[in-house]
Amino acid sequence: MTTSMVAVALLVAMMGIALIVDRLWLSTAQWELTAAAEAAALAAGRELVTDARLLGPTSGPLLIEHARQAAAEIAAQNLVAGQPAHIDTEAGDVRFLKPEASKTPGQPVEWVESEDDPTEVLIRAQRTRFRGNPVALFMRELTRQPFGDVVAQVAVRMNNHIVAIRPFDDVPAPVLPLGIWKVDPTNTRKDTWQTAIEERGGKDQYGYDDTQHLVTLQADGIPELTLITARKNGPASEANMQLLDLGTDLDPALVEQQILLGLSREQLEKHDGELRLSSGMTFPSLPQLQSRERTALEEHLGSQRIALLYTQATPVGKNGYQQAGCVEFVAIRVMTVNDLADGRCQIIVQPTVMTTRTAVAENTSADHRDGNPYLFRLELTH
Repeated sequence: MTTSMVAVALLVAMMGIALIVDRLWLSTAQWELTAAAEAAALAAGRELVTDARLLGPTSGPLLIEHARQAAAEIAAQNLVAGQPAHIDTEAGDVRFLKPEASKTPGQPVEWVESEDDPTEVLIRAQRTRFRGNPVALFMRELTRQPFGDVVAQVAVRMNNHIVAIRPFDDVPAPVLPLGIWKVDPTNTRKDTWQTAIEERGGKDQYGYDDTQHLVTLQADGIPELTLITARKNGPASEANMQLLDLGTDLDPALVEQQILLGLSREQLEKHDGELRLSSGMTFPSLPQLQSRERTALEEHLGSQRIALLYTQATPVGKNGYQQAGCVEFVAIRVMTVNDLADGRCQIIVQPTVMTTRTAVAENTSADHRDGNPYLFRLELTH
């Protein structure tokens, strides 16, 4: 009798342990599948916010296809219960959404499936019996449950309603202390961001090879803007750029480090640790570059960096100092830096589309065609 009771107790204990082991195994598989779905969503989101967006609406279908491929490829690099995660791009595992005005009272917008400039990518990853790839369990003889199902659904939103740049405590923001003239109110100067970039009036002489990470002497369909400093003793109005004081007091050594390393939170201490341009900000500035600042810019040829647009630069005091009123963030690549015969410096920049975790985005479902076309933040939701 005692032996029978012990056997029953052992059987019950073993079944309990089996259930716990299988439950832990399924929980681990769920966590791994969620991580794979997050990686796939971020990869798809990054493919939708590349420089190809600057080529016009004809690039849309190509971006969608690249996003699908990236989601599947990145998911397969993640293991779930010992097997590569699988995203079926033909079965609706990758969906593209955008907000539209809702017809439901009290609901301002609704999310609809659309491949026309979508705002969100939805990833659904599955290891289920329905898909023929369930998670095999260890204790199937005891529990009579040979398989388990796990499903993960993750979305990434491409938010470009950027209101500020906020470095992390240990991660600087990819900001160059460069101010670029936005627009000439008299419309006599054409070397402004508005004319050269927005209106596509700039030359197209350079390109960027993303596979080799090199600037090329080849047109790529994206216009450039030539930035010119003022001569040392010449009028500041010669320049269409400003070197901005972002917490460096325009000390050449500190500016050099800021160009090389990025904008730190400590350098924004007087601005509560962030750059917020919603109502404009004014910074001390200079229309020239020192040699070490110019050399530091050459270290960033082709890399993506944030710059600021200013509407006016007003002379203050002596030694050429200005006050630049900055109103907008843009993202640029520095394509080349040259010295001119008259002592000025020439910097050719090209717009780019970039994402950064240091961007602070407004919490809104508004269409990103109303946001910043150059700067995005990728936001994961479950």
